[in-house]
This record gives sequence, C-alpha cells and structure tokens, in this order.
Amino acid sequence: MLTPDQGGVPRSSSSVRSGSNRLRLERPSAVSQHKPVHYLHRMDLRLASAVLPLGLLLLIITPGTSAGPVGGPVPIRVSVEGRGLSSEATGSYSGSVVEGGVLLGALKRLQQTDPSFRFTLKEDPDHGLFLESVNGVAGSGQARSYWELLSAGAPGEPARLDVGIGCYKPKAGEHIILRLSTWSKDL
Repeated sequence: MLTPDQGGVPRSSSSVRSGSNRLRLERPSAVSQHKPVHYLHRMDLRLASAVLPLGLLLLIITPGTSAGPVGGPVPIRVSVEGRGLSSEATGSYSGSVVEGGVLLGALKRLQQTDPSFRFTLKEDPDHGLFLESVNGVAGSGQARSYWELLSAGAPGEPARLDVGIGCYKPKAGEHIILRLSTWSKDL
C-alpha cells in the first residue's frame, strides 16, 4: 500500500502511470477514504473517476458538500416555568437549532447568545444527559423535583418529550418548555 506522502491511494494489480510514479489500486472503493476531499490531486481524481460511479464521484468532488446538517437555523421558542420559581428564573426565549440538530445544541446556542438563560447538565452513564439546573435552579432529590422537557406543539396540555435533551430534534417553530416538576412519594 502507498504511504500518504506517495499519494495515499491503495495498490492493486491494475496500475496507472503518472510521470515517474506508478500507482496501483487494491480496493477502488477505498480511494476517497484515505484523504479528505480537499487533498485529492489530479491523478487521484483520474483514478477515482476510473473506478467510482459518476454519482459518487460528483458527491466527493462537489465543493461545499458535507455530511453535516443540510439546512440553516430553524427557529424555536424555549420557556422556563415551574411552581415557586422566581421571576428571574422563569422566562421565554427565542432560539434556533440547525435543521436536524438536537435540543442540546439549541440550548447551548441560546446560552451563548442570551446571558439571562443558563443551564447545567448531568451525565448518567446508563441514561444519558439530564438537565441539572436552569437559570440557577437545580432539581432536588430532597424536594423530589426535576426538570421536565415538554413540547407545546399542539393546543392543550404540552406533551412530554419521548427522548432526552441529547436526542430530541426540535421542529421549526416548536415551543419547548423546561418545567420544574415534582414526583410523588409513591414512585
């Protein structure tokens, strides 16, 4: 196999001559896996075009293509509420999430752009991320309180999110509610 300084393209029984360098392809499908697209040289592109389907080649060499989010920012609204919270702890905020992005990213972005909104997380190795505190108010085992994640997408009572902060993908215009709630002693 060639080293990266020799072009980084795998060898095989077929060969292509470029000046005094002879390149061999072992696994044609691995051509694009050895270098980021912006490091491909002309010879690499000739090799790639000889072994890759046209559609895949266009995807590899099209400027501006990425495996990341497709769209731009999607607006959402975030409200903080709960019984007994001070007026400083409650509020309504306008934020955004990249299209296809998760709620955690939206809250981090909101925290960076609005100094009146802040939150902390707790990571559980078995259950993932949990909101630990919002605007300086933490959930408490002694008070049996926690931060509940809700969506007020439909009229009526907001619905509890079915996944956590690190997995939920807000929709455009969605109203996310962070509510300080309590659980009963019976649980």
